[in-house]
Amino acid sequence: MSTTSSRLSLTLVVAVSPNNGIGAGGGLPWRLSREMAYFKHVTSAVQPAHPQEHAKNAVVMGKNTWMSIPPRFRPLAGRINVVISRTASKEELGIDAEQDAHLFASPSAALAYLQQRRSSESPTPISRIFLMGGAQLYTQALQAAADPRSSSSPTSDEWNLDRLLITRIKQPEFPQCDVFLPEFRIQEQISSSDSASGSSQAKPLDHKVWEQASDEELSAYVGPFDIPGLSSLEGPQEEKGVTYTFEMWTRV
Repeated sequence: MSTTSSRLSLTLVVAVSPNNGIGAGGGLPWRLSREMAYFKHVTSAVQPAHPQEHAKNAVVMGKNTWMSIPPRFRPLAGRINVVISRTASKEELGIDAEQDAHLFASPSAALAYLQQRRSSESPTPISRIFLMGGAQLYTQALQAAADPRSSSSPTSDEWNLDRLLITRIKQPEFPQCDVFLPEFRIQEQISSSDSASGSSQAKPLDHKVWEQASDEELSAYVGPFDIPGLSSLEGPQEEKGVTYTFEMWTRV
């Protein structure tokens, strides 16, 4: 019988506007080089605690997220790229297994592959797994995390989202956003945040699923980093007229 401990742990990573916007017109409405360098570090760096050499992290994404990456950067270097699409082919998307990029028709098929790869004697075993978009996959994973039935009777081919890495933009509002992250907080958590000025597109949860970690816990998870212009993950960051903070949330 499967248990939560036998399931793959996933970390959702995303940048959101004050009203939980995550995209506009098929892309990002902001261009933040330090924030992107943070994303690259977090999703690429294998922590020293991993027992096997040559381990890599995996990034899981939908077709639209894959296509939003400039072709010269696809697949994302130094990471196992896993793309989920029911309709597109590897040829259409330019996905090549020799580059450690893989296409699956469903989340369950992708998770089964990652589970097998983690437990097998792979020359490049998996360390951490990150869910990087798009909105449909984010929604599926967050809904599964909020469903009490998911934790009481888990199966190995279901999302097991246990951590959120949120870059929370404080200002400006970015009203042009047309794609949104579902609200994962309860009203009390939203009210205590100074980013609550935006009008979220979704209702708060009616029960607590996530707890915000401390800055120290976030720094411990991210590990040492060398990002020009970024000396600390604590407090507000300012870049190109945009103010944002780094957050980590863990399952209650």
